[in-house]
Amino acid sequence: MLPSPDSCLVFLGTAVLSAILTGATAWAARRFGFLARPVERSSHSAPTPQLGGVGICLALLAMLVFFPGALGLGPTVGGSSASLPFHSVRWAVTLLLAAGMALGLVDDVRHLGALKKLAGLALLAAVPLLFGLSLADAQAPGLGGEALGPWVGGALALAWALFFINAYNFMDGVNGQSGVFALNALAWWFVLAAVDGRDPAQSQEFARGMQMLYLALAGAVAGFLPWNFPRAATFMGDSGSLPLGAVLATLAVAGGARSLDAFVAYCLPLSVFVYDVLYTLVRRVRRRENLFTAHRSHLYQRLLIATGWSHARLLAFHLPLYLLTGAASALYYGASGRGGRLLVLTAVTLLLVAYTLLVLRFERRGKEETEHG
Repeated sequence: MLPSPDSCLVFLGTAVLSAILTGATAWAARRFGFLARPVERSSHSAPTPQLGGVGICLALLAMLVFFPGALGLGPTVGGSSASLPFHSVRWAVTLLLAAGMALGLVDDVRHLGALKKLAGLALLAAVPLLFGLSLADAQAPGLGGEALGPWVGGALALAWALFFINAYNFMDGVNGQSGVFALNALAWWFVLAAVDGRDPAQSQEFARGMQMLYLALAGAVAGFLPWNFPRAATFMGDSGSLPLGAVLATLAVAGGARSLDAFVAYCLPLSVFVYDVLYTLVRRVRRRENLFTAHRSHLYQRLLIATGWSHARLLAFHLPLYLLTGAASALYYGASGRGGRLLVLTAVTLLLVAYTLLVLRFERRGKEETEHG
């Protein structure tokens, strides 16, 4: 199930629509003063339009709602996996985009307080559950092939979505970073869906529907990137990072709904962001910092400060991490036993630890250069 001419047209069509809409929203944001102004935690130095994510969301919404035929998504096309109808994924993504964009717009324009924003994110994270998207039917290793059940599986999916929406939002701080990260994950998920499509136990129609959805989302993100990288004419803003984080979290659940092993495989391309946020959270707790205050202590921010690199060079440094963790997802997915999967997870963990040590080394070098003037 490799890309076909039709699927390439879906990607290109959504990319063009997204590029046009992103340009329009950037113009509107500048015209009406909706600008991200530099503050202490910012990685930019000039006021910049911050509603670019609206173009991403509107482009994908247009394809999902008004042009489903272009995606090959009729009322029943897409089939189902062992327990998940494709139309549930489609409509969950549609509602997540609309609700997440609305919440993000309010925050971009009115700047919600931390608790109000957290409440809104909790409601957003619960949206997939309304469409039956959870890990309730996922088989867990060590439970004799039994499913997690609705309470455990639903709670796990909700906690994961709430965490990753925040993680994606926190990590959207450097030109091109969130967009390239999302494109990498979608590309590897396309590969995993292709493997699913060859499995007699899985629905080829469901796998094909998921692939088309990945391509449409990738096109929407790709259309945004020229406006954001290497120099930012607009930022994604919360109106983009919140719905995109919610959609990526949900697609990981949809792809891995049948087993926890499959879910882990779909989460591995997201592991760099997940690790950075978890590491930073633990570090801030240990330092007894206020978790609700803005900061610049994520690993990528510390690396940018320590090196003085451009955003393009920082992204080039991170790109191998994205590619390797994505490749690990395919290796994990194809591993035939617990030993092979454990080996893959160990390799990813060592890779992320090595990344942390590199950041610390750059910080020490920068400090030494400053002291010796």
